[in-house]
Amino acid sequence: RANVFFDLKKGIDTFIDKCDSETMKNEGGLHPLCAWAYAEEGDDLKQIFSGAKFAGRRGTIKNIAIAIWSHNTKFEVVKFTEIPKKEAMDLLTPEFKKKFNLGD
Repeated sequence: RANVFFDLKKGIDTFIDKCDSETMKNEGGLHPLCAWAYAEEGDDLKQIFSGAKFAGRRGTIKNIAIAIWSHNTKFEVVKFTEIPKKEAMDLLTPEFKKKFNLGD
């Protein structure tokens, strides 16, 4: 799909205006990201995201989920004993929870 540019500081509405509803279904994480960026100081990406750390669906969250369900401790950063289940569950996206019927 084509790149869509929008102003993080103006919020998600500047993105929604340029996209169809199908695109928005696949971009569910943008609203929290825009809300967070809006609250940060600075006007350019380097200032806004300086020092920010994000957990991506395919990285950290996947490892947390694997550790929870398999009690697999091979991951150095994500060990089942170091991450309480509730805390890890809070990191999972609502879409992921719904897909696997994990509740709220």
